[in-house]
Amino acid sequence: MPEDLTSLNDYLKKYNWKFADQLGSVIIYKKEDQQLVIKMWMFTQKYIVYELYQHTLDSLK
Repeated sequence: MPEDLTSLNDYLKKYNWKFADQLGSVIIYKKEDQQLVIKMWMFTQKYIVYELYQHTLDSLK
């Protein structure tokens, strides 16, 4: 997992989400039969915006 995602990973770990993959600015976490897709971008030099989408793996078929 990339170092710049440490705080996000620590936060999501509290809710049993596990880092699965990063595809450019898209990060994927998994928990049981669910998938959390996070799109991120730099808002300013100091702030990152995260947009979260939660899916069940069945809904992606």
